[in-house]
Amino acid sequence: MSLSELKRFSLLAEFTESECGDLMEVVDPASVLADRTLFREGGQADGLALVLEGTVSLHSIRTGHRARVGSGAAIGAMSLVEVGPRESTAMSVTACEIMWLRRSDFRRLVDDSPRTACRLLEAIAADFASRVRRELDTLTG
Repeated sequence: MSLSELKRFSLLAEFTESECGDLMEVVDPASVLADRTLFREGGQADGLALVLEGTVSLHSIRTGHRARVGSGAAIGAMSLVEVGPRESTAMSVTACEIMWLRRSDFRRLVDDSPRTACRLLEAIAADFASRVRRELDTLTG
């Protein structure tokens, strides 16, 4: 995985080469066949999935929300810091290349590379705030 490939992820766009190297030490790459469940709604949320290649569908029975995401998508970022159930089910539509950052590995990153972990948390918080603002705009617009 190269620096330019990691920079495709908005969460990692501002990371330095060193920070990307720190992250690469704790992620777990996985190849996923088409039509496979990555995680299920209601299951224990335990980490972030970075979609390198392929398409993933997300659907929530509780909210009725449906979406498709592709390369460069980060799914489940809040689960690095929030313990609880998954809000949706994620299924591979096509064969996918995924990098998993499990909560336990994120904790290792916190211990070994606190600056990188902090930068990741800042990016997650900024992304979350941006999503909330967009939702508020649709409610007030």
